Amino acid sequence: MAETEKTKTEAESVAAMALSIGQVRKISDSPFVIVPEETKVVELENLLPAPLRKKGKTFVYDLNSFARYIQDYGHPERTAIFSGLTYPLEDGSCAPEYFIEAILDFHQKETGEAGWCQHRVVYILRESFEFSSWKEKNDLKTSQKNFALFMEDRIDDVVDPPGIKFLEMIKSLQATQTQRCNSIINTDTGDVRFEFDKTTVSRAPGEVEIPKRLRIAIPVFDGCEKIAFDVKIRHELKDGNLVFSFEFFNFHASVRDAIKRVYESIESKTKMKPFIGNTVHEINESE
Repeated sequence: MAETEKTKTEAESVAAMALSIGQVRKISDSPFVIVPEETKVVELENLLPAPLRKKGKTFVYDLNSFARYIQDYGHPERTAIFSGLTYPLEDGSCAPEYFIEAILDFHQKETGEAGWCQHRVVYILRESFEFSSWKEKNDLKTSQKNFALFMEDRIDDVVDPPGIKFLEMIKSLQATQTQRCNSIINTDTGDVRFEFDKTTVSRAPGEVEIPKRLRIAIPVFDGCEKIAFDVKIRHELKDGNLVFSFEFFNFHASVRDAIKRVYESIESKTKMKPFIGNTVHEINESE
């Protein structure tokens, strides 16, 4: 027996039994029966071949999937998008995840008819690996060796100075890691020159210059466009050993720019402008 026929037969059997103790009624095509003995309402929708309306919460992890879900299952007059993104905290930290939620059965725009608010899709914006890598090292002091290794690993993120030029600087810095630094000189170009001991056993240059500031371009969220960040390189000399760190310029402004671009992309792809804030309606998980 086909599944639909079997379900229909089960529903008819239940309905037949219900008739002996109460009348089967409907509200918006949803059958129910009042059981006089216990005075309670028993819904029978779960015995129908298919649910009477869509409900549930789906999670997606990229903007295109979010937009496609809305286009496939939503309706402009019934869909509302709410942003769970918040501005960065004062200490520069960010929540591990941001989200944007679309309710596809929201209140009707034209007539004002109330919606169930039980059919949702949630776009989870996860921090990109590139953004997390730089953020974790922000304002963290490290040795000359570790600083050079990190910068070499992230060389593709650097856009100013050009990656090839900066890589040459980093390799020179790596070559001097076992030498004693004698002095630090601020040059006319705004860069910093480090002067090291010259030895007969080392092929390292006696002087190394690196910029005081870098510009990097990285995505804040997975799958989103790159955002420019300015990074200031800090240094100090301790007993002939260089200690490095870096600090973001205008970190909050750059993250806000990334958030703004996410809003703009959503509006462009869905033709809907997100509400800035969260909806108070929650899905009843027991349904």
